[in-house]
Amino acid sequence: LHSTPTSLIQNYAHKYGVWEPDLANFIHSVLQNQSQSGLFIDIGANVGATTIPQALNFPHMDFLCIEAHPTVFKVLKKNIKLNLSDNICCINGAVSNTSNGTKLNFYAQRSGANNLGLSSLHLNNDIEDYDVLSVKSIKVDGLKEANSAKVLMIKVDTQGSELDVLQSCVHIIRQNHPIIIFEFE
Repeated sequence: LHSTPTSLIQNYAHKYGVWEPDLANFIHSVLQNQSQSGLFIDIGANVGATTIPQALNFPHMDFLCIEAHPTVFKVLKKNIKLNLSDNICCINGAVSNTSNGTKLNFYAQRSGANNLGLSSLHLNNDIEDYDVLSVKSIKVDGLKEANSAKVLMIKVDTQGSELDVLQSCVHIIRQNHPIIIFEFE
């Protein structure tokens, strides 16, 4: 992964080859037991530290990364290109239960922060130095990428918008019964 000196996630993943090893091992164990191709959705994908290693290990599967922070999204795209990952699609926007394309306020950590992933649709206590950006909303149920394959797993790391995210996936969840992993804040 592309690494910048102040980025906690990028530097950890660069040094150890993976971010959150227990999570990576769990995802890997689930995906390796899939006899079919399918889709892994990473909501709050950050720089791709969770998805890219999985996509490289499972080239027969598809991966969808959704990241709201514009600066982080640029690094995500760079990391996907760096790894020549043609089974990853990425979308810049904030997953919400509002209609696709609605403009939402997003509290984006400024570039000097060591974890831009702390950014959120909600102004949490751990978001200290931020800009308020207008980002487009994405409803997962409305994405053709999410409706064109069997969704096997959904990972959610959105710093407080977990309920909105799950409400945006109701159809996908009912149809596919995916494993859902989320960080609750």
